Amino acid sequence: MTQTQNRSNFTPNPFTDKQESILWAKDLVSRDNWRILDCETTGLGNDAEICQITIIDPLGQVLLNTLVNPSTVIPREATAVHGISDDTVFVAPRFDQVFLNVLKAVS
Repeated sequence: MTQTQNRSNFTPNPFTDKQESILWAKDLVSRDNWRILDCETTGLGNDAEICQITIIDPLGQVLLNTLVNPSTVIPREATAVHGISDDTVFVAPRFDQVFLNVLKAVS
């Protein structure tokens, strides 16, 4: 990367550009316009749905933390990983009911 390139538009290859990757990551986390989003899902496939979502800001403040009631059953294999079952999300909102809160938290 040349000095005139903007790091925000640059994604280094972490396997071949270790030093550039470190500088890129340090630049990103020094900003205040990022969020960490963590989701638990009903599985790993393309049809998996979110069953829990948390979003935090750079200071560690929780912006959103909610269970989500998926439209499908949560398989036992997924429950074994994250501990969330159909009973756990029975009264939780659906994703369409929390979507605006997600947008607000990441904006």
